[in-house]
Amino acid sequence: MAAGRFLWAAYAGLGALATAGYFLLPAGLATAVYILTGASSAAAVALGALLHRPSRRLPWFVLSLGPLLMSLADCLWSYYWSRGSVPYPSYADALYLLGYVFLGAGLLLLQHRTVSNGLDALVDPLMVASGGALLYWGLIIGPYVHDPSLSLLAKAVSVAYPLLDVLLLAALARYLLGFGGRVPALYLLELSFAVLLLADSVYGLQVLQGSYRDGSWVDAGWLACYVLLGAAALHPSMRGLSVPQPGSAEPALLTNRRIALLTGAALTAPGLLAAQAALGVRIDAYPIAAGCVLIFALAVIRIRGIVVALLRTLSERERLQERLEQQALHDPLTGLANRALFSDRLAHAASRANPLDGGRLAVLMLDLDGFKSVNDSLGHEVGDALLVSVAGRIRACVRPSDTVARLGGDEFAVLIEEISDVGAAVRVAERILDRLGEPYSVGGVGRVAAASVGVAFGPAREAKSLLRDADAAMYVAKERGKGRYEVFEPRMRNARAEKLRLEAELRAALERGEFAVHYQPIVSFATGEVVEVEALVRWERPGRGTVGPAEFLSVAEESGLIVPIGRWVLREACRQVREW
Repeated sequence: MAAGRFLWAAYAGLGALATAGYFLLPAGLATAVYILTGASSAAAVALGALLHRPSRRLPWFVLSLGPLLMSLADCLWSYYWSRGSVPYPSYADALYLLGYVFLGAGLLLLQHRTVSNGLDALVDPLMVASGGALLYWGLIIGPYVHDPSLSLLAKAVSVAYPLLDVLLLAALARYLLGFGGRVPALYLLELSFAVLLLADSVYGLQVLQGSYRDGSWVDAGWLACYVLLGAAALHPSMRGLSVPQPGSAEPALLTNRRIALLTGAALTAPGLLAAQAALGVRIDAYPIAAGCVLIFALAVIRIRGIVVALLRTLSERERLQERLEQQALHDPLTGLANRALFSDRLAHAASRANPLDGGRLAVLMLDLDGFKSVNDSLGHEVGDALLVSVAGRIRACVRPSDTVARLGGDEFAVLIEEISDVGAAVRVAERILDRLGEPYSVGGVGRVAAASVGVAFGPAREAKSLLRDADAAMYVAKERGKGRYEVFEPRMRNARAEKLRLEAELRAALERGEFAVHYQPIVSFATGEVVEVEALVRWERPGRGTVGPAEFLSVAEESGLIVPIGRWVLREACRQVREW
């Protein structure tokens, strides 16, 4: 297998020597070298397919028939030449033309599933081929068609050669423009066909001018085509030409190479017309006009494709932007506004408030009572389903112009703009509580979701403070029994601030070890002995002395600090019992 890595280079080197020997050897040997080089190209292509085992071998076997048939045609042509005259057309021409057909078929088969199949990948090669067809018409096809000395069959064969070159040009352009990967085997293959097209063009011009001679440098082009084709098949990277390339299904892009090729194709018609006028030769108006119409039609199709692709891209970007905005400003679970969007709506309401009357709005803060037990007992999936149902019921209780948000966890907020009085806000709160009080079917069990609601009402210019006030009122509602609403009063703000300060002090007390356990003995009436003790937590609050649990346990429960406090009390009680 290691030898296979350098086999292509060895073949290319021998091919270069054979090409040089063709011009140095006597005529008979030179002809043998020419025919053997073509046959070796066919053998090299088939060997490469067998040696490197690409995923699709058929295109390479079809390609190998091209140089094989051309080598047979060379043998037949040499036979005619040895007899003193070469008929035209002859069976050799049939073999040559058939060889071109297999070369084109192999190249197209290689492109199957490896080159973009979009409309752009079809239109662009057709534009290049149309430009090439116009050029061939002006230089080669036209003179053959108008030559009165040629029979109809001779004209048909003479025209068939450049037409097949045009088809090869289209297939080559499709490879150049549509293949995503760039591998060494592809460069060798492209160069092989490019050299072939160039040699055919020069040969056609020389035949028309009567200047072609056997053994000219045009033959070097055909020999180079054979060698490059064989080297491409023997190169290990040829396996990559059968593998679908990333992005091969995407629309063709207007790269610099593509723009250059399309520009050259578009300028062929005016360039040919100008050249014929300058040289004073026959101007083929109708073919040139037909070519212009075809290229223009293809250009229109191409532009339409660009416009459609651009509009599709813009539409996709708009949808992406909408999705990003949705994700950035909305809660992913419930689809409600999130805290950022709710804050923005509050700020917007404050900014457009009338300086004279300020407008009025209300903010409702809502927190589900006992939601943690749902998550703990039934799981988070059931809890999420409950949150989605709650969100839908809250949204159904307000106007479309009002903003409903999920601020996090089981906490929701409602912004009601252009509201006349606090009574209207209270009616919304009552409607929400009644709606939430209806049973839910969650986890196969009917449940009721109670909630505590805080209501704040005031001028729109104080929108930001209303959110804080509604939050304070909501905590008062929880303290007063839950499952109810409370309207904010200024004194609640101080109570809320005191509660937050107490929570912070409790956290610090845990870290500093300011809690103590007092033990209440329980005595048996029958024996008068102590049968058990009750552990009671106390807080040695700096500056306040010993503080009973009635002053801080409710705050500890709401903040979750009751868990570490209870854990500390249990450890301390166990330690004390062990000492006793």
